Amino acid sequence: MSVYSGDKPDQVERALRSILEQTYQNFILLVGCDGPLSNELSETVSGFDDDRLEVIRYPENRGLAQTLNSLIDLALADRKVDFLARMDADDVSLEQRFEQQVQYLGGHPDVSVLGTGCLEIIGDGDVVFDKRLPQFHSTLFRQFVKQCPVVHPTVMFRRNVFDAGIRYPVEFFRTEDLALWMRLMREGYEFANIQQPLLLFRIGDNFVKRRADRKKGWAEFKIRLEAIKQLDLPILANAFYALAHLGVKISPAFLVGLAYRLARSEKAN
Repeated sequence: MSVYSGDKPDQVERALRSILEQTYQNFILLVGCDGPLSNELSETVSGFDDDRLEVIRYPENRGLAQTLNSLIDLALADRKVDFLARMDADDVSLEQRFEQQVQYLGGHPDVSVLGTGCLEIIGDGDVVFDKRLPQFHSTLFRQFVKQCPVVHPTVMFRRNVFDAGIRYPVEFFRTEDLALWMRLMREGYEFANIQQPLLLFRIGDNFVKRRADRKKGWAEFKIRLEAIKQLDLPILANAFYALAHLGVKISPAFLVGLAYRLARSEKAN
């Protein structure tokens, strides 16, 4: 889990507590402080009396990808670690998340990247959408350009992914997760999603603003075009999906928010 100066202390506290209160207890929580934090935020991160929490402070803001890669290296130094899980500083993991993911991976040795469903929330936790992605790899692979195969903060990785030397790519602007998924699919790692929502995924004004980002939109567009080639996907339909995603991402924020609400409304119906 990465924390930076823009995170809100109350949300970080809730995110940390949701991990430390998991029903599955055999884990170490590595928190990377990506650059200087406010006194309040720093105290929040250090405020838990729990031996499973390790806080690593990086003096400069290096970005999410580099911070996650450093945390991965630290985790792999412990040979007893079998799985690595992601978490964002403003989300909430439901208490059985780790337990269910560890059980699933234990029963499906072919799966290396496992996501879950999530409940999208606003404000103090009001649920606005129940998001569930396809369960099986074949569908996730086929629909890669149409939709991201997993919700990033729900993911649990099998250790072998990173033992192979793979890390989050740092050259893509705020699209390190999509670029990583493409590489993993290209190299034959299998994905899956538990259908049950096991994370509260926070959305709001910043969520929409992050998506209405031209630089990020073009970066994702390039990844999707590359995925068509590298994954040998049908060109015409997937080029349309890539262009549709780009059109939304380079639109004004209010149009992005409208498109997001319409999409959620159609899926709910």
